[in-house]
Amino acid sequence: MIRKDFSDLKIEIQSNKISCYEHENYIAGVPPFLRGNSSTMYLQTPIKSKFIIENNSPTSGNSIIKEKIKLGYNAFTLKFNSKNNNSGILLNSIDDMISLLKDISLDEILFTFNTNNENTIPIIAFFICASKELGFKKELLKFAIQINSENFTNRNTLLNFLKHTINQLPNFESISFSASNYSINGNLQNSLSNYFTTTSSFIQNCISEGIKIDTIASKISFSFELDNNYFYNIAILKASRFLWAKMISEFQPKDQISNALQINIINSKSYLSTLTAILGGAQSIETTIDNSFFIEKETYITKTVDPLGGSSEIEKFTEEIILKTWKEVINKQKNDSFNQINEQVVISNENLLELAIGAAKKRIKLDEIFKLISIKI
Repeated sequence: MIRKDFSDLKIEIQSNKISCYEHENYIAGVPPFLRGNSSTMYLQTPIKSKFIIENNSPTSGNSIIKEKIKLGYNAFTLKFNSKNNNSGILLNSIDDMISLLKDISLDEILFTFNTNNENTIPIIAFFICASKELGFKKELLKFAIQINSENFTNRNTLLNFLKHTINQLPNFESISFSASNYSINGNLQNSLSNYFTTTSSFIQNCISEGIKIDTIASKISFSFELDNNYFYNIAILKASRFLWAKMISEFQPKDQISNALQINIINSKSYLSTLTAILGGAQSIETTIDNSFFIEKETYITKTVDPLGGSSEIEKFTEEIILKTWKEVINKQKNDSFNQINEQVVISNENLLELAIGAAKKRIKLDEIFKLISIKI
């Protein structure tokens, strides 16, 4: 067999990229954190894998949590049933919460509560009361809540809750506002701009109540659902960090870490989604722990900061998302209805969470607690 001669094959070396973008000059670990929140990224802090508990009774949910803890999970998303969503855990009282949490080391596990807005305060009250009856102090509890930014209407209740957590629940992680799935509504910029305008408005309300920007920023994170456009999703995560830093800088924080957006990837259980989350620099993902373990131990991608940084395709997408989304944010902030929402917020002097906790201790049901705190708003 005669081998083909390739000695005269010409190889052209591209010394420079075809195009460069201004945002590429930024590095990981410093504002605007476009290439990652830390200069070492996952070398020191691995991405956190969360397991979703849904469609279960409190008792069966408890069994699944215990089973998954044995497999190495230390973070769970608890998705609760609501009037508009029947796919979650059905929970009506403190006794249901006790059944869900029994024999679990609550000071070692991070729980993210996925509720509809109206049930957030009662469910957190059940969690705190149940934890105390199970022998855990509320100061040791690690938890977060997840809110859909497009359905976020009762911001005064949430602000009342945040004021309480700052003073009495030091291990409360964050309020995670989620952008709706843009693959469904077909408009990424609309979803992202809703997130940033909602969050900016909430931060302004917090500041008006005397909460400092560095305290607020550390208690807010971003939840996002990926689709199958992997490169574009990576660009979305990079652009979101840039946009967050730009938004937060307007409030003049003293701590530069306030400019770093914490990103949670939700409803993404596949290997490719996990890979996308890591390549995009997310902090947590609802996935199987095997996916994260395989990527970390077999691909070594986690040993590189922003592995796809500099990719012309991704950087082009990133710039487009930044420019188009920020333009929409500015337009929405100028909108009269948006400004009216800001002016209408009146924070109750009642401590709504303490009120709900008192009711939960008396074994009052969830719907009744919601009615009780609604009167005080």
